[in-house]
Amino acid sequence: MKTHGICRGFLAEKTGNGVEKSDSCDIMALRGEFMTDKHRKIVWIIAVLIFIAFMAAVSVFVGGPLVKFAEDPEQFQDWVDSAGIWGRIIFVGMVVLQVVVAFIPGEPVEIAAGYAFGFWEGSLLTLAGFLIGSW
Repeated sequence: MKTHGICRGFLAEKTGNGVEKSDSCDIMALRGEFMTDKHRKIVWIIAVLIFIAFMAAVSVFVGGPLVKFAEDPEQFQDWVDSAGIWGRIIFVGMVVLQVVVAFIPGEPVEIAAGYAFGFWEGSLLTLAGFLIGSW
């Protein structure tokens, strides 16, 4: 297997003799040692843009309906009463999602917890969701 010119130059710098080692060159290419600073910057910018797009999509398609559902306390309380223990587990999951996806506002969920579960149980469930989401 022939090595590319960049690989030979890199190996000459590393080993001091410029011997072609195609296996070493392939491993170095896989580890990304041939990426220039410009390429790394481009990859980093693309990764940040993908992350921002993903967070925006989650906020719009998950967070929006979640907040609208929690803003109607009577509907939320009816759902909690009908779901039993699963309602509490799903609520903690909603709080975890709200913590992880920072774009989702937390106040409607917290207020709905107090209304649906009462002060103490709502506070404990919200705190549990905060702790799990922050962990």
